[in-house]
Amino acid sequence: MRGLGAIRGDMTTASDVNMMKFPIFLRKTFVERMISFPDGTQWNFEKVYAYRVVEWKGNRSDHVTINDFLSKAEVAGCKGLPRGISNDVWDNPLFYGVSLFKDVISLKNCFKFPRLTKRLAQGYVVDSGGPIYFKDNESHITWWLFDGVEDVLSKNFVITEDEETNNE
Repeated sequence: MRGLGAIRGDMTTASDVNMMKFPIFLRKTFVERMISFPDGTQWNFEKVYAYRVVEWKGNRSDHVTINDFLSKAEVAGCKGLPRGISNDVWDNPLFYGVSLFKDVISLKNCFKFPRLTKRLAQGYVVDSGGPIYFKDNESHITWWLFDGVEDVLSKNFVITEDEETNNE
């Protein structure tokens, strides 16, 4: 079995110290499955304004929680894979990251938003929360969250019924 250094793949800015910041399940999975972050993963970056769809049920507060930022892998680990999804997805590093969008229209088109049981979380993706990956011509961002980022999320994201103006 390869060590944590093997997780880095071709990345030059990642370090074993950074890898130790991830939740145990992510570190363990990347080592056991020998998964590498994709080329172009950014560990140090300027903050990026982004949107995410979150569940809205009952009397929940309008503050984001870590449960609003679970990866598809974390959800599937609890509920199982949705019907029609191949087990090959477990070898895809993007499956272990959190999906966000830089463009609210792309998010709305993808999720047929608005919905009664969904709201928008919007705010800044920051490098203190973990590395990101996106292609220049796409709105989608994958964010691999470090362990213990609840404060980062609560300071940088809010939940709204619809998009608000990004006043930078």
